[in-house]
Amino acid sequence: MKPTLLIALATLALSLTGTAGMAQTPATGAAALPAGGPSVLTVPPLAAPTATTAAPPPMATPLDLARSSATSADGAVAQVYGTQLFSGAFSAARPTKDSSYLIQPGDQIAVRIYGAINVDAVQTVDTSGALFIQGIGPVNVANAPASQLQARLTAALRGVYNDSVGVYVDVLQGGSIGVFLAGDVNRPGRYLGSPGDSVLYFLDQAGGIDATRGSFRQVTVRRDGQTLASYDLYDFMTEGRLASFNFRNGDVIYVARRGPMVVVTGEAGNAYAFEAPAGQTALSGADLIQLARPSATVCSVGVTRVRDGFARGEYFTRAAFAESRLGAGDRVEFRSEIFSQTVSVSLVGDLMGPSIMVLPRGARLSDLLAQVPLDQTDIEPTYVHIERRSVAVRQKEALNRSLDTLLRAALTTPTSSAEGAMAAAQQSDQIAAFVGVARQAQPAGKVAVYIDDRFNDLQLEDGDRVIFPRRTDVVVVAGEVLNPGAFVHAGDLRIRDYVDRAGGFAENANRGRFALRRPDGSARIVRANDRPRPGDEIVIVPAFADRRMILFRDLTQIAFQIATTAAAVINITE
Repeated sequence: MKPTLLIALATLALSLTGTAGMAQTPATGAAALPAGGPSVLTVPPLAAPTATTAAPPPMATPLDLARSSATSADGAVAQVYGTQLFSGAFSAARPTKDSSYLIQPGDQIAVRIYGAINVDAVQTVDTSGALFIQGIGPVNVANAPASQLQARLTAALRGVYNDSVGVYVDVLQGGSIGVFLAGDVNRPGRYLGSPGDSVLYFLDQAGGIDATRGSFRQVTVRRDGQTLASYDLYDFMTEGRLASFNFRNGDVIYVARRGPMVVVTGEAGNAYAFEAPAGQTALSGADLIQLARPSATVCSVGVTRVRDGFARGEYFTRAAFAESRLGAGDRVEFRSEIFSQTVSVSLVGDLMGPSIMVLPRGARLSDLLAQVPLDQTDIEPTYVHIERRSVAVRQKEALNRSLDTLLRAALTTPTSSAEGAMAAAQQSDQIAAFVGVARQAQPAGKVAVYIDDRFNDLQLEDGDRVIFPRRTDVVVVAGEVLNPGAFVHAGDLRIRDYVDRAGGFAENANRGRFALRRPDGSARIVRANDRPRPGDEIVIVPAFADRRMILFRDLTQIAFQIATTAAAVINITE
């Protein structure tokens, strides 16, 4: 029978506060898991794979990173500053119904004269800005706001007719002129617009500037071979300045070749690739600070330059960097490099006193415990452990590497027949879905400090959470059992006995190995005959129904990895 995958992510944590995670213990390598009652997040069953025609990939746009980035000489990649401008917003609407719209040559105006004389016509504003009205003659309307057009034509009408003749006017649409887009734009060609449209309107119609070749700082408008206007789009992006221009039919907007680029990384509000001003071969450090907006905590700047095939690194203070010059291919990294003399540590548990303590840098766990009275509390000192961010990050990276390797192997497994290829394709789809759910696991970075009843006095790190669990006389059974719950600890009972008390194995349970999580933050893989301690949690990990499945062993290994590092169970059932 062909396997159908049902993926369920059972998050076995006390809450959704991010504490559902564990870490490798320093001495034993056993993973630590949090204690707590089970909660379950399920993902609906996946439909059986069917043969369908793949949808074509979406059309690439100017915002596609592959066509909107620049690379420094040492290989750093950043998005080109300005590519976010051209998403279609400028060309999406026309302003002619705006009462403040200024009448331009080429605009079409509906004119209706009524009363003693009836004339109904649509007139076009000529190149001199005049609107010709039958029986009245030319009326100058150039640059008149649309809201004043009625009054202006009424005044002209009164110079010829009395009150027995009235006039009604309406701006139908801006005049259609053709403007050519040339140079390094994504779609060169001729585009329609009105004389009053902005240069951004026409650039947006052409798909924007080609970020791999074109300049955002040297855009010119040409007429009959002469340059009439120049635009530096950085002025618009940084200060909102954009000069207006009265376009005519046949004008050319030309985007010049991109100038030297400097890539910015690190702690900056605008970590982009920036272009030198038009006609210049370098950017000043002061200009780059204005453009990149580094964090207020940045105190040093690293610059990597590649000249004649050799990379050279330079270091500047923030003040000295403002005086530097940056050339094509340079990479700038803004660094905070904050050194603190203290560490801040959170205390989690049923304690009297502060929940946050600040200690000198280099302080150890024993220094903190000496300031936390545990007498007359139900805190068990040997259960104390640490949740550490740096450990959680390493665990997440390790899990992602395992998932990447699994997915790559599933997609590249060779087959020797058509039936084998179809089965491999189905299993690849199922494994891809498994990987998608497994990536949701978020380790908490638990570190056990009691190894074989011996205290390991760890040095504290800033941001550590010291966990103070309470004493307990119960054993929790969670995962693939019929009746998960907590049971009073009895010294002579084994893992299998607690599973029996929880109603026995569910259909999809792994019956050979189990994850055992301890309240001191450690975890291990155990067998049915092992005896748990008070406060332990037995996690019955789901089994993969079809042992013939490609990469069965890898799937099982990752399921246990998640169960012992992120308090989650990945379930694949038949």
